[in-house]
Amino acid sequence: MDFFSKQCLPVQIYAILILIGIVGTLVSNVPAHQKLTGIGASLLWSALWGYLMIQLCKRGHEGWSWVILFLPVIIWTVVLMLMAFGLLRPPLAPISKK
Repeated sequence: MDFFSKQCLPVQIYAILILIGIVGTLVSNVPAHQKLTGIGASLLWSALWGYLMIQLCKRGHEGWSWVILFLPVIIWTVVLMLMAFGLLRPPLAPISKK
């Protein structure tokens, strides 16, 4: 717990979001092997981003850690806005040939 309390706020929030995601995966209605794969991939990806955020905070770049924390939200907001204005279409389902 001491390691957690020494981290900057973006890293702490990121860790909490990771735990919420893992719990969500565990209670989801998917087969066990898919849950383990999802959790494993999530932990690997999260470790990479978490390490990057910790290093940024250690070097005094906490602002960039906030950007990384909110990057998925920013990207999805831009994508949804582009779709709403008709500048981006969602991918279409493949047309089956009979």
